[in-house]
Amino acid sequence: MSLLSDALDRLKKYNLGPFSLSSNPFGLTGAGGPDTNLEPMLGDVATVGQASADNAIAAEGSAAAAADSEDAAAGSAQSAQQDAQATAADRQATGLDRQATAADRQAVAQDRTAVEGSASAASTSATLSGQYAAAAGGAVPSVRLAWDTGTADADPGNGKVRLNSATVTAATALYVDNLDAAGASITTVLDRWTASTNTTKGTLRIAHRTDATKWLEFQVTGTVVDGTGYRKITVTGGTGPGGFGADDPVAVGFVRAGDVGAQGPAGPAGATGPTGATGDTGAVGPVGPITTYWCGTAGGTANALTAITSSGLSSLTRGQVVGLKIGAAANSGAATLNVDGIGGKAIQKNGAALVGGELVAGSTLFLQYDGAAFQLVGGSGSGPVNFPSTGQKTGAYTVTIADAGKLIPCSGTWTLSLPSVVAAGNGAVIPVANNGTGTITIDPAGTETANGSGAVAIAPGGNVILVSDGVSNWTVFGAISSITTLDPSAKGASVVLSNGNLSAKNPAGSWSVVRSTASVPSGKFYVENRLEVTDAGPGWAMFGLAASTVSMIDGNNLGSGVANSWSLSDAGTLYSNTASTSGWSPAWSAAGKVVGLHIDTTNVASIKGWFSVDGVMTGGGDPATGTNPAFIITGSPTLYLAMALISNMQMTLKVARNTWQYTPASGYSSFP
Repeated sequence: MSLLSDALDRLKKYNLGPFSLSSNPFGLTGAGGPDTNLEPMLGDVATVGQASADNAIAAEGSAAAAADSEDAAAGSAQSAQQDAQATAADRQATGLDRQATAADRQAVAQDRTAVEGSASAASTSATLSGQYAAAAGGAVPSVRLAWDTGTADADPGNGKVRLNSATVTAATALYVDNLDAAGASITTVLDRWTASTNTTKGTLRIAHRTDATKWLEFQVTGTVVDGTGYRKITVTGGTGPGGFGADDPVAVGFVRAGDVGAQGPAGPAGATGPTGATGDTGAVGPVGPITTYWCGTAGGTANALTAITSSGLSSLTRGQVVGLKIGAAANSGAATLNVDGIGGKAIQKNGAALVGGELVAGSTLFLQYDGAAFQLVGGSGSGPVNFPSTGQKTGAYTVTIADAGKLIPCSGTWTLSLPSVVAAGNGAVIPVANNGTGTITIDPAGTETANGSGAVAIAPGGNVILVSDGVSNWTVFGAISSITTLDPSAKGASVVLSNGNLSAKNPAGSWSVVRSTASVPSGKFYVENRLEVTDAGPGWAMFGLAASTVSMIDGNNLGSGVANSWSLSDAGTLYSNTASTSGWSPAWSAAGKVVGLHIDTTNVASIKGWFSVDGVMTGGGDPATGTNPAFIITGSPTLYLAMALISNMQMTLKVARNTWQYTPASGYSSFP
């Protein structure tokens, strides 16, 4: 009886909670429970079953003895014919024996039922044990479901479960219906599966309920997400043969990982060991992060260029990149570059000396030092440059320092915010591509600028490269555009706008006017106006500034008699408020002529302006020093860029730096 009693006693302990070596060594669940106690539990079930079988055999023996007693009772009945008193006594004894026989038979039936139940339980436990032992010690299933072969992130259906990949071991999410196969809610069970504070929440196992060869196992690593009618569970590390078909009966089990324990106290510092022997010199490591230096327009000659960085380099390091703009002449043959006076180094393309024409006049170049020469890596004549991508951006995004050197593809109409040039460092490169149909606005941080402006824009299909000067400005290379255009809502009815509202034409025979969308902000700005079409003689086009009080209607212009306007006509007449000065500048009435306008609004109470024609300042003006302005505006009016035209005259406003034909005076930037 001691063996049976011990087995019965242990069976009571297997279901008292998760396994713990110290407090619950007989626990069947939890980490280590199945591995430690599953086989002993099956042994105890077998012990109880064997004892029940022995009881059944004994009960059958009792039944046979009862039958013998019944036969003896019959003999006693025959003898009772001779002795009535004895017969009565025997009949009484026979009745008692029959009662004992019935009781024994009932005990036999109960013992047989117990034996069959124990045997069934032992068989079921053995089947599950075999099923999970065959799959590397899996967890005991806790939820019964049916398999769904779909992979979409959706409710798999009542009582069903699916993965998000047809390649089941590559799945990263499990979608489980909120009901089990019997229609009972299992949300409370599922929601506990990610309760652990460990990064890995536990081990999840899916097993076929009738075929032990089909199973899968995953690690649960994320939270359980309510998908409305189903739960989404993040999994990883899939393993197992799988093999489930549509509607196959499966069981899903989960073994929870323990919580992260409290950090123990730091141990005492060990004694300092002796200094070891000097090891061998290791291999040369890879080249560190590439540093790019922007040098502005190159000096020297077409075949012997010079460049100055803001860092004042004393030597060149393999991998360094310099960016520069070629001057007015292209190279005619082999060329060299001398950076910060270090000494001329050959400029090469794909390792070969230049032959002439590779350094295009006015182009922007990037060259990388390979330890002996500068190799063309970007710009005219260099071929394509490849950048890793950050991934498509479709909404407002702030560029991080980690994005430097990566292409940022954009689509839509929104603002791309730049990091501080100081944090990015001198030479940091950010390529941006607008592959959509909207406009991407580039917005520097704080008071920093892009090409000297507070903001620039990239039109659909435009690509730019931004290079940090490490101080206050991003130099922008590529097809940028200003946000400022001519305003379709502030023009005469006869004025026709085109070219993204940057070109204006008046086919009528009477004057009309148009102004810019944005007013002139505080600062120093430069803008150009190009005469595109001229069908009349001089005196039929005007360009300059107009206050907000000037009506933008047909019949109006920017000439004499028009208060609060300041302009230069194509005949060379200067108009300043209501005054005029004929012959003040050369005429610019031929197609292709460019009028430049420098505007200084740093003092709004005394705004100054200077005109130039084809890059040459007029009237002895000097915007760099602030002397001899064409006009001075007082009264702090709100000003707009404006043009007046008549008789098929057409002009184009050039506000973006990359559209300028001439270089402005120092300190002047493009309009925002």
